[in-house]
Order: sequence, then structure tokens, then C-alpha cells
Amino acid sequence: ICGFYNDYQGILSVGERDLRSIDFEHWRLGVGLVGQQPVLFRGTIRDNITLSEWDGDSTEAEEAARKAHAHEFISSLPRGYDTMISDEGALSIGQKQRIAIARVIYRDPWLYLFDEATSGLDATTEGFVQEFVASLRGTKTVVIVTHRHSNVQEADNVYVLEQGRIAEQGRFQDLRQLPQLGRETSASSIVIR
Repeated sequence: ICGFYNDYQGILSVGERDLRSIDFEHWRLGVGLVGQQPVLFRGTIRDNITLSEWDGDSTEAEEAARKAHAHEFISSLPRGYDTMISDEGALSIGQKQRIAIARVIYRDPWLYLFDEATSGLDATTEGFVQEFVASLRGTKTVVIVTHRHSNVQEADNVYVLEQGRIAEQGRFQDLRQLPQLGRETSASSIVIR
């Protein structure tokens, strides 16, 4: 979906166009990805949220961090948003995920891709992120890849994958009776809101 690979089988359609026929640079401008192991860059936390835009807006960066439930921990750091991130920084996976989520929120793409993006978050923080995702309903497309059923309960469509193939699809409440949805660690779910 990110457009990194185009040697897959089948067709990924976007508005009835094969994704492979869409200009990669143009496509990536509208896609925001947060993965399970987020990548942070050398620089300040603010730089990591704004991706070092010369005209990066501090107010907008802080607002994005609030929506990602990251502002509180960032503000508690001795240098706040000006804290430098190094290769071996002392941030937890959950804190890194929240900074990566803030980066995507700051960019305001039309397509949000969350690939196990809340796996390092505690239940309370995950709930705040879910509230933000719910606020995007009707304005953005959100794709969530997860093993946690709590992330997909309000989704418009849930696709349950088993060994790379769609085993079931529908709304969560219609699928919960399926045996493979009985455990959090069962088949992966891809959700489209």
C-alpha cells in the first residue's frame, strides 16, 4: 500500500487505477505510515515530528503530539521538544511510537497506515490513540494491521488474514463469533475505516 514494492501478484486498485500506475513520489505525499518499530532520526523530537521542515510550525507540532498522547512525556524531558534523539536514545518503544504517530498527524495525509502501531502502548494511551483514529472517520482513510481486537471494534471493514489470504471479512461485531477471533494473538486483521 505504501508503494515501496510493485512486484506483487494481483492488483491494488485506487479509484479504479492500479497502484503501480500512480507516480510513487505523488502517492507517498498522501500516505502516513506508523510501524511497530518506528524509525526516529538524529535530531530533536520537534525535528522528528516536523521532519525538519524549515518552516515547521511548533504549535502544530505540539498539537500533533497532544493528539498522539505524547505531549506530556515530551514536556517532562529536560529539553522538551528540543531533546536530541540519538541512535541509542533512552526512549521506550511506546514513546517512539507516539512520536511517530505525532509525525503522521502533523503531515495530515489522506491515508493513515498503522502497522501494529500501538503494540508498545499501555491500554490507556492506546485508548487515546483509538479516540484520535475515530475522529478521522469520514475525513480520512485509515488502514490498521493488528492482532489486538480492541483496535478494530469500530472499523467499517475487517479482513482476517490467515497465511496471507483473506479468511473472513465484515464488521467486527459480525465476525467475533469466529473461532480465529477468539484470541488476541490469532490471525492478523486488516482494518479499513
